[in-house]
Amino acid sequence: MRTSLTMAGALSAAAFISTTGLSAAEEVDLCEPFDVYSSGEFREARSIDNDGDGSLSAGDKRVGHRVLQDADGNKIGDRYYATTTEEVDADGKETVRFTETVNVIGDGVIFATKERIGGKDQPSTITEGTGGFAGVKGTITVDRDGPANVYHFNLTCDPE
Repeated sequence: MRTSLTMAGALSAAAFISTTGLSAAEEVDLCEPFDVYSSGEFREARSIDNDGDGSLSAGDKRVGHRVLQDADGNKIGDRYYATTTEEVDADGKETVRFTETVNVIGDGVIFATKERIGGKDQPSTITEGTGGFAGVKGTITVDRDGPANVYHFNLTCDPE
């Protein structure tokens, strides 16, 4: 049985993590692919040990926040996430993880989910958009470089 936080739960869980105010967001083409960046400098995360034994186990959660930036390093939004460890192998390594994200950019929000299987991230599937992203579909992929990430939003629009 999947143990996961709902999107509302992800926002509630991330709410205790302090964040700074949103600066004016740059315009992005909402129905076209675009990239956003996270230097890793502005990120916070908290772990929740499901069984309290101190080791990684099924049901453990991690909630966090990252500031999203444009290519020039200006803040354009926030990314909140909640991950749930689903499976751990005999060596104590996480083999399956489920992640829900809430991406706030400008006047819109993009909700997405993904699984990490065998240590490899799968593309996030966009489940819903609101505001300027209402009706958006697509995927989000990530390129990691240490603590820095580049998020590739591969969007198409399905106007409501």
